[in-house]
Amino acid sequence: RAIARFCRSIAPQLEILRLRAEMERRTRLDEVSERLAEGIRTLETEELWMHLAQVSAELLQSERASVMTRDEMAENFRVRGAVGSVFDMQNDTEPGERVARIVFERGKPIVVRDVAITGLPSVDEERRYKTASFLSAPIRLGERQLAVINFTDKVTGMPFDRRDLDLVKAIAPQLAAAIDRTQLKEKAGEFEQ
Repeated sequence: RAIARFCRSIAPQLEILRLRAEMERRTRLDEVSERLAEGIRTLETEELWMHLAQVSAELLQSERASVMTRDEMAENFRVRGAVGSVFDMQNDTEPGERVARIVFERGKPIVVRDVAITGLPSVDEERRYKTASFLSAPIRLGERQLAVINFTDKVTGMPFDRRDLDLVKAIAPQLAAAIDRTQLKEKAGEFEQ
């Protein structure tokens, strides 16, 4: 009886704490959505790729993030925007071959708590990842696969989880619209030349 009384007495406080955490998450999501929208309206193409990576990384509290697109002609991936990496991803000869290709082809996100148990090939030491967890998600517009966004090294040191994936899914439509718009601008520039 004492335990039941105790539980009834703290239940409202726990629910208030849960609701506060949810409100903080939604407020953060609203702020990020507004920053994404502002960047889409004002930034040029190359700056926009970096902006998408930066704002997404901040939302997920990730030290590193990258946005990759697939070059259909060459059938390889291209790093369009990356933040936080000590490794120069622009000079990577095969970017996205370990994970992005799988995510892109399957069209499904991957949340990995510990890369050691996945069976993925190991990465070069020069990349110096701080944690063994990562999140990688496709960015789609309808049925079209546009890009893959990747996150590693969560600031807290904790592994990525379902809540992080839910945040990515929440901003994915804005990311897809921005990427589609950017790719159309790039194609228009190529046709103009």
